[in-house]
Order: sequence, then C-alpha cells, then structure tokens
Amino acid sequence: LDCDSYPDGEIRRRVKAIYADFCGEFRRLDKKYEKIEDKLFRWAKNATGVGILALALTADVTTVVALLEAPRPALPSS
Repeated sequence: LDCDSYPDGEIRRRVKAIYADFCGEFRRLDKKYEKIEDKLFRWAKNATGVGILALALTADVTTVVALLEAPRPALPSS
C-alpha cells in the first residue's frame, strides 16, 4: 500500500478503523476468557471445601489408627 497517494485524513480514518476493529475483537475475546476464568475459579473454590474435608477425615483416621494397639503375634499352635 503506497501511503503517498492517500490524503492524511484517509490514512487516519483507516488506522482508526483498524484500531477500532482490534479493540472490539480484544474486548470480545477478553469477555470470553473472563467467563472461562470465572468458571475455573468457581470450580476451584468448590473443590477446596471437598479437599479440606478429605484432609480432615484422613487426619482423623490417622489419629485413630495411631491410638490402636499393635496386633499381637499369633501364638504357635501345638
């Protein structure tokens, strides 16, 4: 494209149109990925509660097992 043959106003208009198209596309993609990001954060927050519960149950089971007596060896049968 030879810019010398176009007046300055025409070049500015075309550059503004390109910039406006870019901004519009960027906003559209930003909104799309923002929705994905929100879903991911919501999933992570919901999974955190389940993870905390699982860790708490594991800690409780470990504590109970630690309190149990070790099994006695079997007596030899005669």
